[in-house]
Amino acid sequence: MRLTKLILILLLLLVSINNLYAISKTICGGVDDRVLYDDQKMARLHNGPLGKHGCTATLISDRCLISAGHCENFFKVLEFNVPLSNWDGSINHAKGQDTYLIDPKSIVLGGVAGNDWAVMKALKHHETDYYPGEIYGFYKVSFLVKANDNISIAGYGQSRFKEHNNVLKIASGVIGKIEVFRLYYQVDTTSGDSGAVIINQRKEIVGIHTLGGCNNDYNKGIFIGANPELMDAISKCVSE
Repeated sequence: MRLTKLILILLLLLVSINNLYAISKTICGGVDDRVLYDDQKMARLHNGPLGKHGCTATLISDRCLISAGHCENFFKVLEFNVPLSNWDGSINHAKGQDTYLIDPKSIVLGGVAGNDWAVMKALKHHETDYYPGEIYGFYKVSFLVKANDNISIAGYGQSRFKEHNNVLKIASGVIGKIEVFRLYYQVDTTSGDSGAVIINQRKEIVGIHTLGGCNNDYNKGIFIGANPELMDAISKCVSE
């Protein structure tokens, strides 16, 4: 019995250490600067009522959203107005009126390795008969950004502060450099922030957050304006 308890304790410690590492490797400068954020245009993604949650998607029209392509397994349910999590970090789901389904036939993914983006459409709410953007509003997309521009990233990432775990938070910083269609920045993110949009000072979307690594260098995202395939997918979605 004692051996079993010891094994369980060691497993819990290992999980905790792994979670802390996953969080710390994408926090820039060692201090998590993210704060709670209230923006109804951003949704938490998950793959069903009893399934896993993860990643962020953002409205760019009444029914179109963008996210990261590697979040594909979560492209089923959208939760807006997500409440705080519990004392132990376990999540609480949004109310039924703030929960929408994604149209699986609408999903478009980047077709080249490393081209980590997705465009999709939400279905109308089964009770209200509205698209989410008709209720919450949406962001405009800009194709222009340059190094040293001020930016913000808001997403549903993990947090050491348990009630803030996988709820909407925001942090700000600057574009460090731009290489081809990738943006580099020192803005705090964690797992769950994948797919969060990169917003300029004019409150326009200029990119999509996709990759961590700020403990060594920068966190990274897709530069929309340097990606013709993504720009085309966005234009087609919002015009239909």
